[in-house]
Amino acid sequence: MRHSTNLAIIIFLASITNVNSSPSIFKHELKDAFISLREQQDLKGNGVLAVDSRLGTNPSYMDIWNGGENAHFQEIFTDDQTEVPEDMEVPEHCTKEVYKIHSSGDIAALADCETITGSLVFENYQDPVIDFGDIVHVAGNVKVANSSHVVRVISNKLSEVGGMLSLEELTSLTSVYFPMLVAVDQLEWKILPILSTVNLDAGISKIRSITISDTSLVGFTGFEVDLLDILNINNNRFLESVTSNVRKISQELLISANAKYAEVRFPSLKFANNMTFNDVSMLDLSNIELVENSASFINNKFSALKIPKLKEIGGTLSISKNTGLSSVELPTLGEVGGGLIVMDNALLQKLNFFPKLSVIGGAIEFTGNIKEATLAKLKLVKGSAIVQSTAAAFDCSKWTKGDMANTIRGGRIECTGGMAQEDMMSYDNSNRSIHRLENDAGIRGGLKQALSSSGYLSCLVNIIYLFASLFLAAVMS
Repeated sequence: MRHSTNLAIIIFLASITNVNSSPSIFKHELKDAFISLREQQDLKGNGVLAVDSRLGTNPSYMDIWNGGENAHFQEIFTDDQTEVPEDMEVPEHCTKEVYKIHSSGDIAALADCETITGSLVFENYQDPVIDFGDIVHVAGNVKVANSSHVVRVISNKLSEVGGMLSLEELTSLTSVYFPMLVAVDQLEWKILPILSTVNLDAGISKIRSITISDTSLVGFTGFEVDLLDILNINNNRFLESVTSNVRKISQELLISANAKYAEVRFPSLKFANNMTFNDVSMLDLSNIELVENSASFINNKFSALKIPKLKEIGGTLSISKNTGLSSVELPTLGEVGGGLIVMDNALLQKLNFFPKLSVIGGAIEFTGNIKEATLAKLKLVKGSAIVQSTAAAFDCSKWTKGDMANTIRGGRIECTGGMAQEDMMSYDNSNRSIHRLENDAGIRGGLKQALSSSGYLSCLVNIIYLFASLFLAAVMS
């Protein structure tokens, strides 16, 4: 077995073409080679060497194991930051832990530093242009913040940042140029209200986390990655398009409050942990299969929501307040681990788009102009159910009686229909019915009508009749 392992490692190393790369890029190329071999092999076969990125828990390392059911893991990567080779001579003035830079003179003092072993922090910068000069590698973070004079940030040679590239509270910044940048651990750009031009011509291919908030960018490009921890694009009022071929987002996917008719495309995405979409006019999630936690679609502009391959949501599914939504397709969704919420979608009148849903781990809440709510394959609801329809044709008895009443086991069922019908059923821990009140709204309406009718005697007779009806309904339940 050891012989086959060594052979496979030789294959990995032979597949890396750019052996002169800096340590960080070399490491990422090695990871890519591992992934490539993994995708070409049968991981169930004995003696097959493969790689697991373990992105659900920690995307900063890769693991090697011998294939088979009893896999043995060996961690080989633990640090995503740029490392400086021991034999590389770095001038002493380029090796400080943190450089605090306030003017062009401060950055000029680092003119001969190709590599910075620490971090660069630009705060209260007094000049309009930040130019990184000949700096190629920064092992730590690059932070530019609270500098109202800065109009442009330029770095024609910077290729990698081992930590975070942060631009924050730069109210005059209009353009950013990083044409050679290919690797950065985290990118966080916030409160850049007039930033409209970004040059990332080389394309960032090594990154874990992207947050872009409150800019004037019109598009999201320059990132070609398969795996991310975080993708958070919010409050960019001119951003009309977000497109990415990312395959897995292990922590957070948030697209919210961008341009009014923003189009969002994730055609290759297969896995997400949490995902939220707000203010989107078109959404492509054509290949997603699993959402580990929750999925929310709130206040969107699209007319159709189609997720043809989604099989499971580990948390809550919420489809709410999408004013133009008239069609939903979830043909393969079999389980929702949390609650199922479909609320206030004015044009969504038939909730018949869960043909395979069998288990709901939380509660059901349906509200709106709902004429029909069908869950044909549903076997178990662990929570309660609240259904409030304004449609006159909606029949509450289908929820409070029969199979549906036996399926909902976690608490009470409340149903209100458009014709003032109101059914309520509660359960104790043994799922035994202890109370039902039917047509209570109608009885209350009749009482009101009696009190307003002419004639004292007629009113008194009607009141007695209504109380007798109420008593009879309680006894019969």
